[in-house]
Amino acid sequence: MTRTFISRAALALALLSTGLAAQAQDGFRCGTDEMRRKAIAADPSILQREAELEHFTRQWLAEHNARRDADTVILTIPVVFHVVHMNGPENISTEQILDAMEVLNRDYRKLNEDLSDVCCGFQDIAGDIHLEFKLATIDPEGNCTNGIDRIRSCETFVGDNGSKLNWWPRNKYLNVWTVQTIRSGAAGYSQYPSAVEGPNAPADGTLLLHDYIGRIGSGAEFKSRALTHEVGHWLNLKHVWGDNNGEDGAPAGHMSPTCGDDAVDDTPWTRGWNICPTPAQSKNCSDTIYENFQNYMEYSYCSMMFTEGQNERMRAALASGLAERDNLWTPETLAATGTDGLTDQHCAPVADFYCFNDAIATGNPNTPQGTDFYCIGDQVSFFDNSQRAMPDSWQWTFQDGEPSTSTDRNPTVSFNSGGWKTVSLTVSNAQGSSTRVNEFSVFISYPWSVLSGAVQEDFEGSCADCYWFTNNYDADESFWHHVSNAGHSGGSSMMLNAKDSYGINDYFIDEGADDIDALVTPDMDLTWLQNGEFSFWYAYAVSTTDMEEVTEKLEIWSSTNCGRNWQLRKTIDEEDIITAGTTSAPFVPGSPAVWQQESFNLASSFATDHVRFKFVFYSGEKSNNLYIDDVNITGTVGFNDLQAGTTGLTVMPNPTEGEVSVVYALSAPGKGRIAMLDAQGREVWSRATRDLAQERVTIDTRALGLAAGVYTVRLAHETGQRVERLVVR
Repeated sequence: MTRTFISRAALALALLSTGLAAQAQDGFRCGTDEMRRKAIAADPSILQREAELEHFTRQWLAEHNARRDADTVILTIPVVFHVVHMNGPENISTEQILDAMEVLNRDYRKLNEDLSDVCCGFQDIAGDIHLEFKLATIDPEGNCTNGIDRIRSCETFVGDNGSKLNWWPRNKYLNVWTVQTIRSGAAGYSQYPSAVEGPNAPADGTLLLHDYIGRIGSGAEFKSRALTHEVGHWLNLKHVWGDNNGEDGAPAGHMSPTCGDDAVDDTPWTRGWNICPTPAQSKNCSDTIYENFQNYMEYSYCSMMFTEGQNERMRAALASGLAERDNLWTPETLAATGTDGLTDQHCAPVADFYCFNDAIATGNPNTPQGTDFYCIGDQVSFFDNSQRAMPDSWQWTFQDGEPSTSTDRNPTVSFNSGGWKTVSLTVSNAQGSSTRVNEFSVFISYPWSVLSGAVQEDFEGSCADCYWFTNNYDADESFWHHVSNAGHSGGSSMMLNAKDSYGINDYFIDEGADDIDALVTPDMDLTWLQNGEFSFWYAYAVSTTDMEEVTEKLEIWSSTNCGRNWQLRKTIDEEDIITAGTTSAPFVPGSPAVWQQESFNLASSFATDHVRFKFVFYSGEKSNNLYIDDVNITGTVGFNDLQAGTTGLTVMPNPTEGEVSVVYALSAPGKGRIAMLDAQGREVWSRATRDLAQERVTIDTRALGLAAGVYTVRLAHETGQRVERLVVR
């Protein structure tokens, strides 16, 4: 493919002349210096490691000066791209990644077409770094790979070290993550080798916005050097102006308030640039020396070179054992990652897929990212997420789907019956094929509600039939689950293990970052409801005594249409969320006194079926564990419902181990139906009612082969309905 390259100096002048330079400035900011300051604040020993690396660098340079031909040996660096996405534009194509690799290799070998535009005497010291970056063809488990790891996660909308999922060992791979959003506002960041020792090793690598990758797809020519810049940091290069990143009164167009140094001899002192100046403008720190505003470690948007001095500093970092950079380019590593060039390896694809509910995705933009439910008739989009290689054919099958099969890469399907649906995908290319079958690919809510009548959920027992849903939006180790070691009225509850929810590298997490988890009720029939109230008990402690650090919040949302749309009903945050004070240990409520009840009224609009509620918790850096118990929905029976005294429904014995008698009385003749439903809302027995004042019906649960659990007996009549729960032992 033929590409036309525009002089970057000309491009910068055009941007200035059209007033677009300021817009570009707003779009590019490196977060490496900010991360460095956070890291040092949490771990001051980083300063000692920085000093040790500087000492090593000076020694290496002194030895290197006697044998300068050493840096002509081309070192190969294995690379893996982790594409963190929710199937938006951030799910960048293989072609876009390959283009980014082309830019990276071109820049580090001094092969960029715009090199002739370097001005002010710097052309003669432009450095060939003699580095070659190759996508890995063998993963850490020894499997074939194309060097691209696609990860579906809402962490793409956060963009901090918590987004660095599926880290591959840094002594064998340069890890590059791409995301939709970086919360701090940066375009990308890396960690210096001195900041990623010990438990912080999984933070090692480079994280970038997806539109700063390559020149095609979501990328752009003027953003495409961002990866070159961040890899420079990864190899221990500073910004050419030093460590200040635009704070403390830097003048317009500059990144530093004063002239700064980057510890490289042939990069003059500079204030740094976030525009592309004219040469005459670039004499801020000397009357006679131009600043190297076209350096890749600038923000100028006309960067097009490293210097020889920067070359030597990066090569020294690769010779250092700090952060295991010295192992990356060894013959053993290149063989283990398939980047030694000895094997032309091609992979068969490994089938993988996921689904996304278009109705829910567009239903309410204020709802946290992710999908909770699928309802009958919803358009459910399925997406190929196959790994290791790109397929060239797809074969889908959908249980009870419309259509039932598809050869599209990303088909859209609807389901007209409830329950878990089995979906299979077979992918293939010239190297082979792979099939994935997922029996629990998607859950479609039944046309009826799982629960009827008043709700009194105490989470006692195994809760196997509770049919509560959880959504771990961040796909991390913090999630809602049933526990039997703590409760308000009994010994069980639902718990969110939010203590240390961020895990490693807390000091790299941007302030205000949230870990989001949802707990959702079953689908409920509340047609009987009048003067309703939703109530629950919760218990929570924090891990800090500084109330300014309490950023957590608990939200309760409601839906009256199966979960397609949600409305925020209540928010509990800041100090109000604390019921049990402060503890540094994982919180476990030890007495009823640490529990607090919350409630809100239910309007008449909730007197319908397919009602859901969900608890959404936003964890902070100082979070602890949260418990929910005794979720109740109470109210009076509506005007059109069957009224006690005029009609009734009695189920006995309850609980039962066999036969059960159901006695009902009707206040008026008419068509009706009596049925028993399991916890999923499926009918296990039914019959029509008779025009009798009273009737007794016997149901043999053993003959029906009913498993132990909670069932619902429902009497539906032209005049209304009554519901009773039945426990089968």
